[in-house]
Amino acid sequence: MANQIDLIRQAKEQEMARHKNSMALLDDIEQSATDERNQSLGIHEEYWELKQLANHNDHDCRSFADTHGL
Repeated sequence: MANQIDLIRQAKEQEMARHKNSMALLDDIEQSATDERNQSLGIHEEYWELKQLANHNDHDCRSFADTHGL
């Protein structure tokens, strides 16, 4: 009987270790996805800032050309 209890305890410990490993893996995957999403958002923000700057510069050039009859 004691042998069966030891086997059950060992199985429980192994299952708990698997669970911890699975949870750690899920945390790593979630962190990686969060990092990628944040990087993507940063690139998106930089793109829109650059596009706004280009539009502003284009407008300034057109205004300058119109003002000076070019």
